[in-house]
Amino acid sequence: MRTALIALAASVLLSGLAFGAPVGEPPPDFSGLTVLELLGKLRDADEMVCSDAARELAKRCSEDEGVVDRVAAMLREPAAATRRYAVLALVGSGSPKAVPYVAAMLKDRDAVVRESIGHIIRDFRSKAPGYFAPLIAALKDPEARVRSSAAEALGVQGDARAIDPLIAATKDTDFAVRYYAMQSLGELGGEKAKAAAAAGLAAPDERVRFSAARVLAGMRDPRAVPILIDLLGSKESMVAPEAARMLGELGDRRAADALASAAAKSDDPHLRDAAAWALGRLGAPGGSGSEVDPKVRQKLDQPISFEFQGIALEEALRFCADYSGASIQARWDALQAAGVERSAKVTLNLKSVPLGGALRLI
Repeated sequence: MRTALIALAASVLLSGLAFGAPVGEPPPDFSGLTVLELLGKLRDADEMVCSDAARELAKRCSEDEGVVDRVAAMLREPAAATRRYAVLALVGSGSPKAVPYVAAMLKDRDAVVRESIGHIIRDFRSKAPGYFAPLIAALKDPEARVRSSAAEALGVQGDARAIDPLIAATKDTDFAVRYYAMQSLGELGGEKAKAAAAAGLAAPDERVRFSAARVLAGMRDPRAVPILIDLLGSKESMVAPEAARMLGELGDRRAADALASAAAKSDDPHLRDAAAWALGRLGAPGGSGSEVDPKVRQKLDQPISFEFQGIALEEALRFCADYSGASIQARWDALQAAGVERSAKVTLNLKSVPLGGALRLI
């Protein structure tokens, strides 16, 4: 999945979806330029110049609708990059007058331009009604990159009419289309979306199963738990840590053993930290972290670090109590009945792990 996400991130960058200068550098001040001068900068070879000009043009369009038509004229430029930045300015303006121009560009001759429109609409979370039908049509685009960006953008539209087309898109031949269609279904919600996500749990592609489980986890559907437990063993970058975090949010005790194993044995520090955090969320009766008294939860969530090498269990618990200021009382009778003595040795190294997760690992 890492390779796929890097490729997706690269397509976002190439589509020019962000305003502003690199981190640490103030953007140039284009406020003194005329509209004509700003339009000329949309043709610049430097993408950051184009981006900054688009940002200023978006501001001008929002202040004066007459500028919208002038920016829209740039949509006929031969260079695809210029057309993309003109779209960026128009969507960024939020002007209703810009919507028909942008919607028409979903039929642009260049697939990269068509793809960028979905990303831009998504980034600005624009819900203009005029985008809905063209985005639905774009789910049938011959280019997978366009179909996936359209599926992604439909999630922010808030229109339940997109659910059936998105369900159909979860069966697309392209992974990214299936992935973003499932993600958008989760944002739209409803029983149909839940049913589609449940069906997606059996998908042959692990990444689609992950997306389906995330949808169900967001709806607090317990059917996500077995798949998320399975995904703790994923070799795909960040899938396992995210699965651990979702299991913590769900607070289902069925995940406790798998999370404890991941926190103690995984070679991935991200997974170890996420699993330890999730374990801390499983400490409440019935499993949900929200059931714990807020003051207790605050204690259980605070980070703790230690390096125990064969220390007695009783001493380990005392250290945790002293370190955190929490009152920790062990049920020694129950522990001894289970064959665990006060002198049982604890060897465990943890760094900045929530107290609740640390106690469960101990």
